[in-house]
Amino acid sequence: MKTNVPFAEPNPDIYDNAEPFPQKLIRVLHHDWFDGDKHIVTMAVNPVRYYPKENKIILYTDIQYELVFSSGSKGAIQVQSRSGKHAFMYNELLKEMVDNPEEVPEPMSSSTLYKASSGPLPFYEYVIITPNIFKSSFLRLLDWKKRKGLDAGIVTLEDILANYSTDYTSGITDDAGAIRQYLQDGYISGATVFALLGGDYNYMPIRYGCGSNNTWGMWIDGIWVPDGNKIPADLYFCDLNGDWDVDGDVFTGEEDNDTPDYAPEIFVGRLLCSSTQDIERWTDKLILYEQDPGRGNSSYLVNSFMIESDQMQHGNQAEFVKAHLPDALKSATIIWREQPSYDSDPATSPYAYQVINEFNNTKYGLFSWFGHGTPISVNAKSDGINDSNQSQIYPFDSDDLGAENGNGLDNLTNYDFPAICYSISCYPTPFDHFNINGWWNYNYNLGAGFTVATKAGGPSFLGNTRVGYVSSSYLLYKEFAELISSGGNNLHIGISEALSKQNNTADKHFLSYSHNLVGCPETKIWTEIPSSFTAVSVTDNGTSLTVNPGVSGCDITVMSIDGGDSYQLCAHNVSSYTFTTSLRPLYVTITKDNYLPYVAITGGHISSNKEFYGNLIILDNLIIDNTASLNIKENSVLKFNENTYLNVYGSINVEGSNFTSAKTNPLTGDWNGIRVFGQANLNNCVIEYGMPGIRFYESSSGTIDNCELRYNTYGAYIYKSTPTIKNSHIHNNSSKGIYCYYENLASGQAQILNNKIHDNGTGIDLYKSSPDIRDNEIYNESYAIDCYNNASPYLGEYEIKGNNNIHDVTYAIEAVNSSNPFLGEEDCFIDGGYNSIIGNNYHIWAETDCYVKAENNWWGASTPSSNKFSSHDGSTIDYVPYLSSKPFNVNNSNFPEEKEFNAVLAKTFSSNNDFMSYYNENWPIKQKLLFARDIIYLDGIKEAEDICKEIIENYPDSSLSYFALDILWEASRQENTPEEYDLEAFDNYLKTLSDSKEKKEFYGYVKLMQSVFENDKTLNTCNDVYGNYNSKYLDCLSLFEQFIYYLYEKNDIKSAEEILIQMEADFHNYTMTQKAKREWDGTSKYLTKENKAQQKNSDNVSDIPKTFVLKQNYPNPFNNSTTITYHISKPAWISILIFNCNGKLIKSFNKMHNRAGEYSIIWHGDNINNRSVSSGIYYLQLNFKELESKEILNKKTIKLIFLK
Repeated sequence: MKTNVPFAEPNPDIYDNAEPFPQKLIRVLHHDWFDGDKHIVTMAVNPVRYYPKENKIILYTDIQYELVFSSGSKGAIQVQSRSGKHAFMYNELLKEMVDNPEEVPEPMSSSTLYKASSGPLPFYEYVIITPNIFKSSFLRLLDWKKRKGLDAGIVTLEDILANYSTDYTSGITDDAGAIRQYLQDGYISGATVFALLGGDYNYMPIRYGCGSNNTWGMWIDGIWVPDGNKIPADLYFCDLNGDWDVDGDVFTGEEDNDTPDYAPEIFVGRLLCSSTQDIERWTDKLILYEQDPGRGNSSYLVNSFMIESDQMQHGNQAEFVKAHLPDALKSATIIWREQPSYDSDPATSPYAYQVINEFNNTKYGLFSWFGHGTPISVNAKSDGINDSNQSQIYPFDSDDLGAENGNGLDNLTNYDFPAICYSISCYPTPFDHFNINGWWNYNYNLGAGFTVATKAGGPSFLGNTRVGYVSSSYLLYKEFAELISSGGNNLHIGISEALSKQNNTADKHFLSYSHNLVGCPETKIWTEIPSSFTAVSVTDNGTSLTVNPGVSGCDITVMSIDGGDSYQLCAHNVSSYTFTTSLRPLYVTITKDNYLPYVAITGGHISSNKEFYGNLIILDNLIIDNTASLNIKENSVLKFNENTYLNVYGSINVEGSNFTSAKTNPLTGDWNGIRVFGQANLNNCVIEYGMPGIRFYESSSGTIDNCELRYNTYGAYIYKSTPTIKNSHIHNNSSKGIYCYYENLASGQAQILNNKIHDNGTGIDLYKSSPDIRDNEIYNESYAIDCYNNASPYLGEYEIKGNNNIHDVTYAIEAVNSSNPFLGEEDCFIDGGYNSIIGNNYHIWAETDCYVKAENNWWGASTPSSNKFSSHDGSTIDYVPYLSSKPFNVNNSNFPEEKEFNAVLAKTFSSNNDFMSYYNENWPIKQKLLFARDIIYLDGIKEAEDICKEIIENYPDSSLSYFALDILWEASRQENTPEEYDLEAFDNYLKTLSDSKEKKEFYGYVKLMQSVFENDKTLNTCNDVYGNYNSKYLDCLSLFEQFIYYLYEKNDIKSAEEILIQMEADFHNYTMTQKAKREWDGTSKYLTKENKAQQKNSDNVSDIPKTFVLKQNYPNPFNNSTTITYHISKPAWISILIFNCNGKLIKSFNKMHNRAGEYSIIWHGDNINNRSVSSGIYYLQLNFKELESKEILNKKTIKLIFLK
């Protein structure tokens, strides 16, 4: 940093002079043209005059002066026309700059939208100028600026150079001059206000301004620096009417020989980027800073951290600037100074690494440097006055060749807390590669290191491209501090940076060139802890959209998602606004100073590829069409309004984002989750408060990797599809962690791998689903893995160990209704095993024709307790041999029943083997089926199917036929299954079996199984089976299938409840009934509002009656349907029985009512099998029962007449 000339002794030529000092009471310091044609004169008024010869001082209390302007307006340029918003902005800025604001005329009346005319290139309110190589990298920034209401665009350097060549105001023909001329044309058109120059010295032109006259060199602390006066100065692009080359020499922008203008027309920032990665990192920080600094913890923004050393400390400069900061920042500023004093030798603290640690640990919104510096270092301390043993902050730790570690900006960890940095140091951010005598070896200077080099730091750095001045640089900072304290438009960092130079008088010329903004000029600095919009209402009227922020003085922008090409409108300084358009979806953005922006999107269809980023409220249902792919950037947060969903028919790719409820106090089931019909790939995401979190529909695909699914009804719902869920944390969902429903109908298998699953009620719930389940930890559940109705998961498979750790649950594995989980087998092929299943009430519970193969697992003891394994109704659990210690210490001894089977399979198979040459017709059925299941994974599909079909057709009364049927289904859905054995072929085989005239229980079961392939016939099939096979098991199963169908396929809560009541009444102690109750408890309370309304309307509840009443049906007689109405005086069970004239029961209804009132049902003249009855007289008996005890409280009977 340049220091002052040493103190000089009094000059007798002055002190013996009779002339006063100063000679003039008033003198003009400089005059500039602000906003093109507003002529501002800066004068020094000296009310005190010193007469050295007489040793006298005179104070003037009244000074009169006359300021005379010459005719003409040399240097002035005039805007043709501009929007009311910007007319008002420039007018207010002018009033704040001058001492006679009353003479500033009022601006034109405000307008909502203004589009300037174009020249050879388009003009924009906010223009990004960058080489074509970086254009696409700035699109996200462009989109965000447009969403805020700016008329923004990108113009490439190549296009400017193809259409412009010369700065006509200065007569300079070069690339920088071409850019200035384009900006001037844009400004004159009324469009351009902000400009961002994107690219470092390798990509973007620089204008050098001469710090004095006629030389690029200067003496700095006794060293001649050849380019010390050659200052990279973006003032050249702000000042559009100064002549930077009056004398026509190479020294542009000289203080006296040229006529640069220090008052801005537009506001400019520069990004020192050299790669697309630089731009991405910076854009992430900028959007986070503007949208959601601190990610919900924005109080850090008013924390201010200053470091001060050497002469700056001696002058208490940091304390001086602090006094001018906005109140919130001022009160939360801490200053670290050299200890024990500014010139101590040695200085003991602070070390630079301590500064970095403090910045990381406390989190600050403003970081200020008052210390000597270079392009790659700034002092935290030094011995003496910048003499030796400096402890310095560097862009990178590796830039410091000394012993100190942890002192690089790359050690910053404020990833969620981006900050603004202001420096008065020398050289921290030269736009060129400034390097005196080759002293510094660097890629990123400090300004670039803070803004683009890493994910930490912040979006804006304000510092010098050449030296700063000990005696005056802090005064420039003081002007900046005062401007941001005044609020309003001065919160724009680019505006306050530019106007601070206009207001500053100390070393004005040099510092106006040297101090520059690295970052976006339009970004507003936070000067208070931000408020939030808490009462926003967005009303979609179809052809219009009404937005009410709940507070006044807001800017509201509504924009189409094609970057505003189809629609963009900004209402400025309003309290509400109605936007007339039927286009959907639309972005809605509300901004107000020191308020976090409200950013939302309406419902609608996305039909082309799009990208979401940052925070986004989803106002209504959003659909990704099958023509579109949605990419969601890392660290985005999507907040869904109540009952809304995201439907994905195309694809969605998400990295490190959060899907959550938009409510302030969210609850499970607030929104309806992500619904995947196409493809979804989510990595490192959180999905919470959904109903469910994510749902994969038929034939969809995708991967959930390293995600957290929490506080949903179900974490993930898999329907007729085979996604992969791996490396994820699935917990505290209200009913199920993962629910696989009809996964068996999809080709291949879902993969559930290496997840931590706990506190969901049921960890993994499987219904007709057989996924791969490996390497998971499941604990604190009622049911770890619940398998129902042909659910046969693989906890390990061919040559792959299971390695699941299931502990501290009630039921580790429950298998019901021909479900055959595979946990391991001691043979040469299908290995599995090595699961650790310990500390559970039941390790395995198997009921109704299930076969659980569970060999080579650890059950928590060298000899497992047999009472942990419970099998019922034709089910088998085979857990021997078992591991005698925790995996991987395996007990390799074979038990007798395994020896023959393993000996036969000891040879290595390939797809060309003749499998059946190893097959023994005399094997027991179980051994045959094990063989069949093994060879499925060795491409023995045909042979496996032949074995299974033989057993099914010859032994339909054996419980193992159900196992054979399950293996057959499994074979049909493998990805390598030939067409003649695929799912369609399996369906046809089931049809053949179900057509059997024999009323064997197995064939009834087959009929129910086949109905899953014809979903629309489920109810008819269930009614055909019910009561026709002399099997209570099938009757209960057919009701259970109906219950599941209504609940999950139709979302028909009322009908599902009716079936559940019947199951409770007729099959109270059946496991399927208990399962249905669990499903009901976990699902019914999360009805959508529409379902609740529908349920309420269907109940037809009226005033509370005082007794039990059964009304006569109406109409009566009837020929189609009739309504039966009844009253109850308190909560009750209702049993309605309809008999024919012979006393035979033909129809029944059971309902539970939790409150008194009037209710009704409709009878369609059908029997229990849903077939129409004959004409005649029927009797209806209604039993009113106590809700808890089921004791009959009252009976009523009426007569019905049915006429066809």
